[in-house]
Amino acid sequence: MVIIFHTGYHKTASEYLRKKIFSQLHDVLYLDQFYTKNFYRKAFEQAIHKQPKNSSLLISEFADYFLKKIKAKKKDIVVVSSVDLISYHGHNDVELNMVQLLRLFRYLQDNYDEKIEFKVMMTIRNQKSALKSFYSFFRNINLRFNTFSKFIQYGLKNQHEMVFGGYHYDLVLEDMRMLYGSDNVRFFVYEKINKDVKLYLQDILNFIGTKQNIEQLDYTQKVNVNSDTKKGHRIRGVKYNPIANLILKIYRYNEQGFTSFKNTTIFKMARLYVVKSEKIFIKGSLKEIPQELIPDINNMYRNSNERLSQMLGIDLEEYGYIGGRLEVKNDKDI
Repeated sequence: MVIIFHTGYHKTASEYLRKKIFSQLHDVLYLDQFYTKNFYRKAFEQAIHKQPKNSSLLISEFADYFLKKIKAKKKDIVVVSSVDLISYHGHNDVELNMVQLLRLFRYLQDNYDEKIEFKVMMTIRNQKSALKSFYSFFRNINLRFNTFSKFIQYGLKNQHEMVFGGYHYDLVLEDMRMLYGSDNVRFFVYEKINKDVKLYLQDILNFIGTKQNIEQLDYTQKVNVNSDTKKGHRIRGVKYNPIANLILKIYRYNEQGFTSFKNTTIFKMARLYVVKSEKIFIKGSLKEIPQELIPDINNMYRNSNERLSQMLGIDLEEYGYIGGRLEVKNDKDI
């Protein structure tokens, strides 16, 4: 059996892959978001728990459930997709999640009656485009930083935090290769979709190992649903009704005081009420990155992209990655 874990950075067409590709593969057991969010949250979303714990016990509980599902379906290829698994956004502890995934691999190998091969695929996007899309889509970010410039200035001063640290792709790839083995990890470059979508998707299918080819799938769909050629990236906002606003104000005023109530029925009902009252609206657009910010953003990721190009064997400059030129070595240099 081969189990492929698909993860990736936000805004790299992950939803498109889940809905239009993975779910259409007849010889593949596809498990979206680890099949059940409850098990996923317990095993991987570490930062939401304040108390010390033994994470290995959570992994074994999750893995036992996982084993039941894959044994019942009896397919030789399993694809598991979760963009939040290795995501430098939200509450996840990314480095710990990487180790948790390794623990999961080992537990499944030890407790399955046949040999299991594991692969990890990651989708990435050039940093300037990714930062624009990220800022526009995540309303908690554009609410915290009321202009894109303030968001970038924060990143320049705190390059290890949030998505800014995660966009040093060479270091993430290095960690993943060390944990899972170089042959078991593939990074797929999002920008290849625009150059040749069929070739990009067929490459993914080959990595998965499915017998289906891209011509057998209905893969046509607008790839970037939050972007418009003329208007740029639409900046999303959210509105709440007066009661939901009051609940949020009370919670934000004393967030720490509510820690012990988060598992109560009243708290869960209040949270559900707030979520259901959300109304998304478009509060502007972000077409171009301000010119004065581009040199600093380029400098932040130039060295990382240079190294990543060599690691992947891809000329990333061709896809808009600053500094991502692939230097081909002469025979005498090898």
